[in-house]
Amino acid sequence: MRTVDGYQKWLSESFGEEDARKILATYPASADAEAMASALQLFTDFLFVEPTIEVSRAVASKSPVYLYRFTRVNAIGRATNMGAHHAAEVVYVFGTYNAPLFPVPGQGFDETDFALGKAMMGAWVQFAKFGQQLSVPPIWRCSIDDSAARQLPY
Repeated sequence: MRTVDGYQKWLSESFGEEDARKILATYPASADAEAMASALQLFTDFLFVEPTIEVSRAVASKSPVYLYRFTRVNAIGRATNMGAHHAAEVVYVFGTYNAPLFPVPGQGFDETDFALGKAMMGAWVQFAKFGQQLSVPPIWRCSIDDSAARQLPY
C-alpha cells in the first residue's frame, strides 16, 4: 500500500469495487505519499475508533459514557512516526514522563506536555471522585449523542 494503485487494488480486493469507492471517498489517496497515511487511518478507525463508538453506544443506554480523543504528538510520537498513538496519553495521566511506554533517547517532554498532564490528571481525578468533570467552563463535549456520551478534548 505504498502507492495509490496498490492501495486502490487492496481496497477493491478486500471490500469489492462498490465499497472500495465509498472507502476512498472517506480515506482518499491521490498521491503515493497519501496511500499509506490513508490506509493507516482506515486501520485505526477500524480497529480502535469504530469498536469504541459501538460499545459506547451500547453502554450509553444504561449509563453516561465519557470518551476522549488524545491528539498531542510529543517527541516520542514524532521519533517513532506514530503520532498521537494508542496509549500515548498514559504518560500524561500518571505523570510518568521519566518512564514512558516507548522510551526514546532525548524524549523531550516540554512545558506544554507538563501543563497538559496536569490538566488531564485533574480531570481524571475529578471524574473518579465525583463521576463528572467539575471545571468551569466544562471540557466535556458530546460525542455520540447529546444525552449520554461526552468527549475530553486532549
